[in-house]
Formats: sequence, C-alpha cells, structure tokens
Amino acid sequence: MTFRIIVISFNLGNAYFKQGDLGQAILNYRFAEKMSPRDADIQANLALARSQTKDQINIEGELFLSRLTKLTQRWLTVNEMAIIALNVWFFLALFFIIYSHVFVHNDNLRLVLQYTLISIAVFLVFSITLFGMRLYEEITQPQGVIIASAVDITSGPGDQYVTEFTLHSGTEVRVIEVRKDWVRLTLPGNQLQGWVSHDAVAIIVDEF
Repeated sequence: MTFRIIVISFNLGNAYFKQGDLGQAILNYRFAEKMSPRDADIQANLALARSQTKDQINIEGELFLSRLTKLTQRWLTVNEMAIIALNVWFFLALFFIIYSHVFVHNDNLRLVLQYTLISIAVFLVFSITLFGMRLYEEITQPQGVIIASAVDITSGPGDQYVTEFTLHSGTEVRVIEVRKDWVRLTLPGNQLQGWVSHDAVAIIVDEF
C-alpha cells in the first residue's frame, strides 16, 4: 500500500511539473519523499522543481541542530528513526546485562567493554535527541508548500492587515498556527512570519 502511494505521489508530481505547477509538483514530491526519502529519482525531481521556484530561501540562519534534523529527512522516515532508537536501547540494555554478569579478568578487555558501553549510550542519547526533535517539529510545526501562484503574507489573520511580503508557488514553509481559514507560517532558517489564507498553502501530511 505504501509503495503504491509513493508511486502515485511521484507520478502526480511529474504531471504537475510538466504543467508548470511547481506548488503541486513539490507538494507531491514531498509526500513521496516522506515515505521514501532515499529514492534517487524522487530526490532528483524534487531538487529540479525546487531550483525553479521564485523564492530561493536562505537557510544560513538555521541552528545546527535544526539543520541536522532536516538532514535526517533526506535519509530516514520518522518511523525508521524510532526503530533505530529502540534497537540501540535494546542493544545497550542487553550489553549492560551481559557486562554486569560476566566477570572479566583481563583489565584491557574490561576497559574495552566499558568504552563500548559508553559509546553505545552516547549514540542512544544522540539518536533519541534527533528523533525527539524531528517528531516535535513534525507535530508542532508541520511543513507546508505554497500552492497559489503568488500570495501576500499579512501581519494578521485577515485581508485588512498589512502585507509583510509575498511568496510564490512552490515555496516551502513551516506552519505555526491554524486559525479558521488562516494559517500562520514561517520560512525555514528565517525570522519572517506572517498569515496566509488556508487555500494558498497545503500542509504535508506525516507518514506516521
């Protein structure tokens, strides 16, 4: 079932890209990427579509951990990150039990086992931290794509508010808040925030 959804999303992305609809193309490529992040064809077509968007967003302002979390999206799904963390935790617990019940006479071997145990523990903390940050971002600030050809981003949830800036089809954003027919969004690695009509942005559905 998952493979079928990936194929459908990828083909829809290709069809929209041929029509010149970058917003819907990137949206569908991102759907496919979430379920199959290591697929070379998806990554290549997504990169091509992104290169043609009008709003080229500078992400230099992003924190290191945010960049690292984003990097995991290129290689792992949220479910895969959870499985890795669980496996490392299980391996650490098993290794600790073995280490605690096996008396080692050789000091050098005991030292090696201790360092190995510490290394596994550090990797576990690292993997859980990345998983937690990824999950937190996906839940509290889901990703979205501008699907309108061009839309004004206002300072408040309504047409009566001042226009802060304009975004174009295909621009990827983070959704901070949804209020009736309006969505508050922010740009990746940027302090710019604003409100846009719900019809102008599509939220990328999580795979979990």
